[in-house]
Amino acid sequence: MTQVIAKHEKKIQIIKALHNCLLKKPFNQTSIKDIANEAGLNHGLIHYYFNKKDDILLEYVDYMSEFYLSLLHDWIESIMLNQSTDVDIKKETLMFMNDIITTSNNEFSKILLEIWGIASYNNNVRQKLEKTYSDWEQGINKVIKKFQTDDETANFISKIWLTFAEGLILFSTIREQNEKERLELLEKLFYFIS
Repeated sequence: MTQVIAKHEKKIQIIKALHNCLLKKPFNQTSIKDIANEAGLNHGLIHYYFNKKDDILLEYVDYMSEFYLSLLHDWIESIMLNQSTDVDIKKETLMFMNDIITTSNNEFSKILLEIWGIASYNNNVRQKLEKTYSDWEQGINKVIKKFQTDDETANFISKIWLTFAEGLILFSTIREQNEKERLELLEKLFYFIS
């Protein structure tokens, strides 16, 4: 194993440890020692990989962004490969967003709420999130352009979809719903936008 790969794997181990820590308490109450303990490392070793705790958070945002963008890109590819006339791209997009946000990783949704709060006063985190949202918007735009060829309208719809996703995150985290309620809401939204 090369040194670069080993260093990357150790950083991932630390990032995952931060994730687990954030499930237990807020970022401002989480120490480097907490993260090190969760990762099973000496806390001095953390500083070899990251200068400060904020740097771990920034890497965490990148890590999660890459993970979810890869899911989005895989989904886009499957939609484009399996194009058929009986598939409603609008509905499939809503269902994908529901699955990715509320079903597959509700833990990250809870942590994302805290990251939004941190971004309100931390410019580095805000810039990281702006980049993430821009990437998501571009990905969603690829799907939207399958049923909306006007660029201005496609861009607008992409922003609406992203805003809806953020609302789903907030809604599913603050007000826990069962799957049936969420699907009913999505059905109503689908008919509203159709």
